[in-house]
Amino acid sequence: PVFYIFPTQPFFHGIFLKFLSFFSIDVGINTYRIFNYSAVILLFYLIHKLFVTIFNSSNKSDYATSAFLILIGLSQFSVQFFINRPEVLALVFFTAGLISAIKFITKIRKNAFYMVTAFFSFGISITLHANFIILSGFVVLYLLWLIVVSRKLRYLKLLVAFFIPLLLFLAWFLFNFEVSYDQLFGRVGQATNKGVFDL
Repeated sequence: PVFYIFPTQPFFHGIFLKFLSFFSIDVGINTYRIFNYSAVILLFYLIHKLFVTIFNSSNKSDYATSAFLILIGLSQFSVQFFINRPEVLALVFFTAGLISAIKFITKIRKNAFYMVTAFFSFGISITLHANFIILSGFVVLYLLWLIVVSRKLRYLKLLVAFFIPLLLFLAWFLFNFEVSYDQLFGRVGQATNKGVFDL
């Protein structure tokens, strides 16, 4: 196994390819990218749902979605979206978590399902890419602050949903400690030996 990249995205990708094999679809350069294409389409849909959740007006959500698509078309994402990278899938889970978190905050009648979905989605996004430790971690801390301030401490038990994917992620490394240790710290040693600090 490879441990210097997070295993969650290859795990989901492998399940998807296994699903294709049930229909006797051979894995090639085009079919291999279907998973990433599907994640991009799902991300665009969730972005639209996010704006629908934020704005009460359908016109405003449509304008915001159009502006988002225009801006992303001018970004580097437009020429690299087909590359099989974990960031896209991480954004899918992060956006799904945001939608659920906003619904939990804005709904008068609180639904624990929204909070569980938000915590779990943020936890999954962290296991997909290290950048989301900051993004998802910040939102989770904000949700915890809202729970404490509103004195609805019964929702703190739902934080378990956030730690489930993180504990599974940690267990993967611990069960393969010898191999994972060599790969992780071996790459750190290579980076420092050949890094910007060399004179």
